[in-house]
Amino acid sequence: MIVALAGRRIDADNAEAERFPQRMHLEVQSRIAGMFREAEPAQLLGSAACGADLLALEVAGKQGVIRNVVLPFSIEVFRKKSVVDRGQNWGEIFDQMINDVNNENHTKGFPAITIKNFDGDDAYEQTNVAILDLADAIALESGSIEKVALIVWNGKPRGGGDITGHFKRMAFERGYSIQEINTLI
Repeated sequence: MIVALAGRRIDADNAEAERFPQRMHLEVQSRIAGMFREAEPAQLLGSAACGADLLALEVAGKQGVIRNVVLPFSIEVFRKKSVVDRGQNWGEIFDQMINDVNNENHTKGFPAITIKNFDGDDAYEQTNVAILDLADAIALESGSIEKVALIVWNGKPRGGGDITGHFKRMAFERGYSIQEINTLI
């Protein structure tokens, strides 16, 4: 089984609406771990933003799941835009995950970390497509036909431009089975 992941980042301290409050991160990580124990995925593909992405990367590493990361920008730019803006502790986790993923054995022909040079307003949507493209290619190469999209979020899009909602729609259109973990309850 190949798991492609998208999910919410940890809420900013001054967030207008709760989507993934910091107080829920251990509970959500526990749910991700339970899903992985039950499903026993061979591979996890996603990005590495603070919140759902990094929590899933940590769980996958502890359970021996091969991890592939897709970033829309350089590691340094992504770290600044999508990780440490929610606290330096996320930066430390990010640094460890990037190091660990770089040192793993990976499926031949597929990079541990894919860095795109997307720009513009749709860089994160392009990253969603790149994650699903990579998951499709790895599944085809490995002969694995089971592809799961794991959506870690508050259960609803926040309006136009919701990147997690976009990922869910794209995965559904590609025939992935969808599993969701709620970040609020």
